[in-house]
Amino acid sequence: MAATQALQDLLNHLQERLTAVEAKIGVAPPAATSAAPAARAAPAPAAPQVAPRIEAYDEYTTTYLLPFLAACAKLGPEVQKYGDIVKRAFDAQRTYLVAASVSKKPAAPAMNLLTPITECMKEINKLRDNRSEFANHQNMLNEGIQSLGWLCVEPAPKPFIESYIGGGDFWGNKIRVQFKTTNPDQIDFVATFKTLLVELMAYVKEHHTTGVAWNAQGGDVASFSAEAAAAPAAVPAAKPAPAAGGGMNAIFAGIKSIDQSGGKTAGLRTVTKDMQTWRQEYKGGDAPAPVAAPKAAPAPKVAASEVAKDPICEIRNGNWFVAHQKDVFTLSDVNLKQQVYIFNCNQATLIIEGKAKTIALDKCTKTKLIFDSAVSSVEIVNCKNVQVQCKGKVPSVAIDKTDGCLVYLSYEGRDVQLVTSKSSEMNVAFPQAEGSEEYIERPIPEQFVHRITANDTVSSDVSDLYSH
Repeated sequence: MAATQALQDLLNHLQERLTAVEAKIGVAPPAATSAAPAARAAPAPAAPQVAPRIEAYDEYTTTYLLPFLAACAKLGPEVQKYGDIVKRAFDAQRTYLVAASVSKKPAAPAMNLLTPITECMKEINKLRDNRSEFANHQNMLNEGIQSLGWLCVEPAPKPFIESYIGGGDFWGNKIRVQFKTTNPDQIDFVATFKTLLVELMAYVKEHHTTGVAWNAQGGDVASFSAEAAAAPAAVPAAKPAPAAGGGMNAIFAGIKSIDQSGGKTAGLRTVTKDMQTWRQEYKGGDAPAPVAAPKAAPAPKVAASEVAKDPICEIRNGNWFVAHQKDVFTLSDVNLKQQVYIFNCNQATLIIEGKAKTIALDKCTKTKLIFDSAVSSVEIVNCKNVQVQCKGKVPSVAIDKTDGCLVYLSYEGRDVQLVTSKSSEMNVAFPQAEGSEEYIERPIPEQFVHRITANDTVSSDVSDLYSH
């Protein structure tokens, strides 16, 4: 009897391994049979083929996104809400990569697939509140999540992600300093988010070196259905650890959760004197008077300059005028006789295809400009936290009255002339060698030392801050 059972167990184990192999190579198992031949079950459909780079992405999110979500859950429902937004953004990123794996590269970015990601970016940005106890957390996530814009960056998406890792780490260091010795869960939150972005950079470098890898033999991305894409295994929601023990321990744990000291009572309603019913009873009234609904506070006045304006893209006097863009925008068919003027764009990614005469970026904030080449120059004026990438050559780049500017150059465009004035936080990045994927980033000096010489002239030298 024991030998029969051992043989049965061995056969069952072999059957399980055979089923797993058939599922992996896409072979459908034989239809199930019953006592009646007419009642045979329909054969199961073959499993869809998943590209290796999608399998690698699923492995990446399982390894690095799950710990970050768990760290968010430990910090309470407010931070867990931030984690949910990040998860939705990474799920939308997967959908975009799946679409690319089965589709040909489109002429213009697939906005229907990029919109869910940009919506998550906007949602994180709207949550920012300097009065919140999680203000640094919000700022760190707002900086880091913008790295998902690499989906539209060619040919160097890796340095693009790296630039936002540094921005997010600035706010992460503030959290580290504040909770270094008091709350290890806060430190874990910062560390897991940074690791998530660092490993995204590694994944992109391996599988999408010069941009998103599309399928030359695939179909039209416009016909791709996000619902039809095979979703990864559901990520289990991380739950906070239950209170240790029962009885009185559970009661005291509940009391601890009620304690909202340290600024956590901001969400509770204030009870005014006219809402306290005991006052009516004390005065001998039959019943407490109904409380009148509080009057709605008047809406704050919005400055005319802050009113949202419709995006503009049109030709004026033979030149392109682009303004008020907020999402990914592509300008095609630009020729070398046309100037491109870009005005007042916020958190936008602007892609210019073709060779323009000149390009001007004016009064833009957190905007990325990616262009092929320019005949004369690129001017960056009155901007904040912008990035400019030239995939070909441009003779001159002028930066004026700008705070925060990163210029990416190709290897052939290293001979560019950089002219700066009244600007700060400027950097330039360029390949280390021809065909190299590694970029060197160098600061552009903004501080100089001036001396009066013996022949009554003024000499100017770069500050020692830039000597190493």
